[in-house]
Amino acid sequence: MARVMVQHLNPYRHSGAKAGRITCTADFKHLARKLTHFVMLKELKHCRSVEELVVTDSVRSKAKMFVKKYMAKFGKVYKRPPEEAD
Repeated sequence: MARVMVQHLNPYRHSGAKAGRITCTADFKHLARKLTHFVMLKELKHCRSVEELVVTDSVRSKAKMFVKKYMAKFGKVYKRPPEEAD
């Protein structure tokens, strides 16, 4: 699942990103970890155990839409909220 999230977040690192541009590696790592955990928890609610968890095309497309909507909230450039600072 982490690879899927990184794959969907990578376009936001480029200078051509229209919304939610990620400017530093620390923010990228933070977002990748945070969003991966969030999606994993949501998907685990549908499974009895971790072993049953499978990343299907449906999960990939949901993750892609989730990332797109999440990054759109931040405007042109992503800035980590102060309560999430390391």
